Order: sequence, then structure tokens, then C-alpha cells
Amino acid sequence: MRAESESRASGSFGFGMRSPMRTLRRARSRGSDAGSARTGLVDYWQQLFSAGSHERALLQQLAEQLALFEHDMLCQVQASELQQLNFAKIDKAVKSKNVMRICAHFNTMSRWVCHQVVSHTSLRERVRALRLFIGLAKASAALRNFNAAMEVVAALNSAAVFRLRRTWEALPKAAIRDFEQLDEAFKPERSHAALRAALKNAPLQPTVAYLGIYLTDLTFIEDGNPDFLPPALNQPRYINFAKCLMVGKEIREVMDYKKRLYMFQRIASVQDYFSSLKPPDDDSIYAQSLSCEPRAQQRVASSQWNFEQRAVSDDAMLVQTQKVNRSEENLPLESNWQSQELQGGAFSGNVHSDGAHLTSGRDDGRKQVASRKLRSFMPSRAKRVSLGTM
Repeated sequence: MRAESESRASGSFGFGMRSPMRTLRRARSRGSDAGSARTGLVDYWQQLFSAGSHERALLQQLAEQLALFEHDMLCQVQASELQQLNFAKIDKAVKSKNVMRICAHFNTMSRWVCHQVVSHTSLRERVRALRLFIGLAKASAALRNFNAAMEVVAALNSAAVFRLRRTWEALPKAAIRDFEQLDEAFKPERSHAALRAALKNAPLQPTVAYLGIYLTDLTFIEDGNPDFLPPALNQPRYINFAKCLMVGKEIREVMDYKKRLYMFQRIASVQDYFSSLKPPDDDSIYAQSLSCEPRAQQRVASSQWNFEQRAVSDDAMLVQTQKVNRSEENLPLESNWQSQELQGGAFSGNVHSDGAHLTSGRDDGRKQVASRKLRSFMPSRAKRVSLGTM
């Protein structure tokens, strides 16, 4: 029997999962059968829609397989990829290829979650998909796979999913409470203070950290501290060892996550599928969302689930009233970002709104910050939706 108890945390955010072991073993034996007709996560995911009493066990198994896959990617990251902001340079695909792979997977996984929700034309099926993904995020957080939990929470907060008012209103209250708890745990306020506390809560447990926190910290350390101390009169310049220690501390924490391994049994077909995900682009996903619930059915929503109607030209549009704190030290997002001149700060942006995609970057000396270009909020014939303060 594998050492399951050693690799499962009680849940740093209070998301402990208790799945029936007999049912779980039975579901796993079916999932790992070499002669199984299933060829990947597509069929596996369809099982969840008809799993019945096995649903919880299958969700737990999916969370475990995702933890194995993402921990393997984290183990490939080398210390040199995090040094001297190699992940933010022009040749980052060469000097920091494993970090870039994690970034790409984060974005792909988030789009896949969005696509799985909006691809259902039936309200009942969308509600079920939404509930299952909330369960997946909860199970991932209990396993301390904070990267996967962030991927799902980011996807459910994206424009394409968040605007589905009828779907959210039909969601069971227990699922809404779970999502609000997850949303609170992964919110970017105070530089992800809640997530940072959870990372330090059980240092001996296997963990997949949200790498964006460390890329942000390294960026601010590198850009905010000189390599050499100011020289005194007729004295040589001295290396800024305080900066070296700060950089070393961040890199050491990332490297330490590689030492603690998950002991789950691998399902090759599911592992292979994670590496071959090819969801539609953001525009296609948003178009599917509009097909599920046309714009006339939208109404204004805030991050606290307070809804209000706002008529514009005899029509209604969704306006997410979540305030964007531009002083938050959050990592900007990969692709679809445009530079805006702001006063001070090397980085800004809200990694929680509209997908929270993961990327890296640095200030080019012109005091610019990255700001997400919300293409999914702005289809060609739609009214523009603002994420600013209402």
C-alpha cells in the first residue's frame, strides 16, 4: 500500500478531504487498469458526470494526478533559471525554459477549465461542471497543490465563467461557500498574504507552490536593490551581500519543494493528457459563454456575489466591480498585456481577475507596469467592461 497518509495535508485552508478508501481504491484500480478502454482525461472527466457515489473518489484521484504532474514540472526548475531574472529576459525560453513551461501550463489549464464549463449548453450540466471544478480546487488545496487550486479559482473568476449569472445562481449553497472560501484564500491582497502563510504552515508536507509569488519577489529584489553598495570616498565598491542573501532565500525555498515528493500511484493516460491539453483561445471561450447565456441575461456582479442591474442603451452588460489595487505586488500576466505609464513601482496588476494567468517580467527603467488587456471582456460588438473602481 502506498504511503498516502504521508503526502496528504489536513488542508492549510481548512479544505481537508475524507474520501471513502474502499471506493477510492476501487476507482483507482479501474483508472490504472492497463487494459482500460479509456485513453485520457476526456473520458475520465466524462465519468465524473455519471459517477454517482464514486464522484468524490474520482475527484480526489484527479487532484492527485494533477499534483503529481505539476510537482514533476516544479522539480525540473533549476536554480540558474531564477537567477538574474533569467525568466524575464528576451531569451527566457532558453535560459528559463522550465519556468516558462510552468507559466504556459498554468494558462492552458485555466483555459481548459473555462472551456469545460462553457462548452455545455445545458444549465444543469454547467452547474455540475462548475461544482466539480470547485471540488477539484478544494481537493488540490487539501493536497497543498496551491498552483492547481489557483488555476481553477482563476478560471472561475474569468470573464467567460463569472458572467454566467444563471449558472452561479443555480449552484448549491454549499458549493458557493466553498468557492468563496477558496476565493478568499487565494486573493492577491497584501501580496498573497493568506497563501504565503499556508506555504509556511506545513513545511514538511509535499507542496506545489504558486510560482508567481517567487517570480514577483525576485523581480522586486533585483530591481529594488543595487548589486554594489555606494562607494565611500577613495574606497572600492563593495558587493551588496544583503541582496545576495535575499535572492538566495527565495531560490532556496523553491528548490526545497523538490525534496518532498507525493507518493501517489500514477495513471499514465491522465498524465499524458495533462501534457497535451489544447483548449480554445480566450475569444472562442467567451463566444461560447455568450452562446450559453446571451448578454441580455447579464447583470452587474461584484467579487462578493452582490448583483445589481445596470441598463445601458436598453441592454444590460456585466461589470465586475472588483477593485483593482494597482499597488499590489503581483506578477503581471503572460500575453495580452499592454504597458501603461503609472507613477512608481516595477510591477502592478491583479493576478486574480479575469483568469489570473501566470507570467514573468521586469521594469525597463521607464517606470511602466503591465496591465492586462481584457480581450475576453471586449468582444468586437460588445460594450466595454471595466475592472476599475465603480
